[in-house]
Amino acid sequence: MGHGFTTNQLDRFGFVVVERDGRRRTHRVSRQRYFCTDQCSFVWTRDGREVALPQTAQGKPRSESIRHPRSGVQLSSADDGRPTRFEPLLGDPAGPWAWSPDGRLVVVQGQQEPLLVEAATGRVVNPLPVADVVWAGDD
Repeated sequence: MGHGFTTNQLDRFGFVVVERDGRRRTHRVSRQRYFCTDQCSFVWTRDGREVALPQTAQGKPRSESIRHPRSGVQLSSADDGRPTRFEPLLGDPAGPWAWSPDGRLVVVQGQQEPLLVEAATGRVVNPLPVADVVWAGDD
């Protein structure tokens, strides 16, 4: 497993994985297929095997005064860039440490406030005072 970073350059929307020996693998992502507006940053998952890209909820009103509504996040393999799964998170994951150690819960920045949500269903467990969290666990 390499180290990685992401890029939102207009001509190269996607993410790059940099191996320890310096080799790079670039994975482009279609802006048309994976629709994201507003703040569209790739986020690494806790284990570094996938990256998540927020998906804008289509057909819902958007405003520049609040975050755009989300339908979920599309996760893709860091190894080959292929889509792996979709999670119906109604916000942007707060970073790689946003996922609980078991992957069942995720801290997201919702439209108006940080939220603790179930990864599989998107159900809000609790609103949070801040999105900047770190899970303590056995991993």
